[in-house]
Amino acid sequence: MILKERCISILVSLSQKNNFTVNKLSEILKVDSRTIRYDIEEINNLLRKLNLEQIKRSEGGVLILNLSCEMINELLSKFIKLTSEDRKDYLKLKIFSTNLVNLTKEAEKLDVSRTTLKKDLSEIRKEFEFKKIYINDIPSKGIKIMGEEEDIIECLKYEIKKNIKKEFNQKPLKIKELIIEIFKKNYSLSFEEFLTEHLNQRYTGFIYTDIFSEDLAIEIRTNLTGLKIERKKGLSSENKKINSKLMEIKLIKIEELFREFEIELGKDVFYNLSDEFDNKNFEDIFTEKIFQMNFYKNICDVLKLSLFTQKEIKIICYVLYNKILLKEYEKLKLLKVLLISDELDIKTDILLNRLKNILKFETIEVIPSCMFNIFDIKKKFDLVISSQVLKNDFNNLIYQIGKFPLEEEFVDLKFFLLEKENSKKNGIKDNE
Repeated sequence: MILKERCISILVSLSQKNNFTVNKLSEILKVDSRTIRYDIEEINNLLRKLNLEQIKRSEGGVLILNLSCEMINELLSKFIKLTSEDRKDYLKLKIFSTNLVNLTKEAEKLDVSRTTLKKDLSEIRKEFEFKKIYINDIPSKGIKIMGEEEDIIECLKYEIKKNIKKEFNQKPLKIKELIIEIFKKNYSLSFEEFLTEHLNQRYTGFIYTDIFSEDLAIEIRTNLTGLKIERKKGLSSENKKINSKLMEIKLIKIEELFREFEIELGKDVFYNLSDEFDNKNFEDIFTEKIFQMNFYKNICDVLKLSLFTQKEIKIICYVLYNKILLKEYEKLKLLKVLLISDELDIKTDILLNRLKNILKFETIEVIPSCMFNIFDIKKKFDLVISSQVLKNDFNNLIYQIGKFPLEEEFVDLKFFLLEKENSKKNGIKDNE
């Protein structure tokens, strides 16, 4: 049984919130309420067959689905209709890992017509021709991949990596089953042996995936062709180089930016960043609050949209944000800080603890705003923090913080101080 796209939308909606009614879903999906009721009945028929709890309606008409996200993902994986891209991914893996592929049998497995699969194959042929890989028809037997074995392995490695690198659990069941079948049939190393062979290289998780994809691609083709193909040690040439001059320029700019904040990034991090730039499924990773922070605005100015896309800037900000959050800066610890607060003691204590934990300030004096104004404090502080607007007529560095600050504002404050420090350094260099 294959779930319609509308049924999938209903399942996803109900898994995220439990305040949907039939009428609300009909508005969102732009169909009448009767159609939604039919769809819910179709979903419930499936849930009934699987002995799972069905969609219910509360007294107020709100639809309730008591299934975990894991269970819903499993349902979608099993009963969602494969898209054209999914079918092509499946076919590519099948063609690379099988000597002869029978299109009629594969069409039956995928629950589509042979004509549909032939259209998919036609698009794959065009894609492969650019890589000097060809698909030949063998009359009465099936289709077979042809080309230089090195090109085939490189292409197969890419297809494996693409399908396992991101959200493997959410892949359609047919693709997951095929990858696991290919792995069990061809891969000779156990998990412990794989780790032992590569552990001393200290690669990141991303690069381990690349190495595994290359290993598996070589094993598959070795078993199919009988040729002795040597496994490459360490990173492939593809991973050692940046694919384009533009990416090289971008990574130099990123490296300069990170060094300003005393953060060193290895080449593997740059590789992963460049790989993330190409990820079409990348979603927004910040709350709306971060876009109002100086941190985000200043990074946008530094990186410039003419060179980086908005998505690339968000990824860089995400990495830099967390690096700054976790890094301890000795120069910040020694700052003399004045906190002006009219909040309840409990709120002030929370604010103080967060300033000490995130920015590691050793000296923080706290006074209410009335005392600050009445005594007309002229004492020199390195930093004054307040939730109120202050006139900077006493030559102090001022940071206005929210009344209910979240983590983003503390990171923004850290960024603000580091930028001021960098400006001083640059000013000294210019004067010299």
